[in-house]
Amino acid sequence: MFTNNNEQYHSLVVGTSGKGKSVMSERARTRARLEGHLLVDTEMFRDGKGLKPYEYEYARRLVHGLDGRLPRELRNKPVTIISDISRPRKRKWEPKHLVTTVNGITLDRRLIRDACIQLEALSGIWLNQPQIIKLMEGAGIDETLAEYGETETQIREMLAEALSMELIGRSWPNCGSLYNSAEKADTGFAEALDKAAEAAGYQVR
Repeated sequence: MFTNNNEQYHSLVVGTSGKGKSVMSERARTRARLEGHLLVDTEMFRDGKGLKPYEYEYARRLVHGLDGRLPRELRNKPVTIISDISRPRKRKWEPKHLVTTVNGITLDRRLIRDACIQLEALSGIWLNQPQIIKLMEGAGIDETLAEYGETETQIREMLAEALSMELIGRSWPNCGSLYNSAEKADTGFAEALDKAAEAAGYQVR
């Protein structure tokens, strides 16, 4: 067992090979699920199954030896880590292509591209990287994105809200998760947004 700075307990299970290690790991997995711990299992990560999204990200960083701040959802929570220390890490580092916004926030370009993809999935409008960086800078989303480290939570809703306010001065519909939602159709929201997006030089898809 070990603790972090907030005195929250984590379980660590390590081993080399053999039946005893497998039995111990399976018991630890079962206990982690019952107690509501995040389950970070390097073997399950390599198999590509059984882990929740945040658990997968934690395991990915562990296997590849990556540094940096964890997403907020991973901080200060009980974690059970099951790691096979006999296997070497695939790589000690990953090359990063970084950009610094006007707000002094440093972001990985792969994360910025993810933001472009998520915004398009929600709005049907494609912004290239310079365009979405400018959008995030104006709304302060760059700082939030750096803190979260991923784009699949409320980040995409924040991006859609910022885009809507920039283009037509209207908030994104509360139930507008789908691009062709009934609310947007009834209010002419989609048509106004698409027209303004084209005028601004964005791609409407």
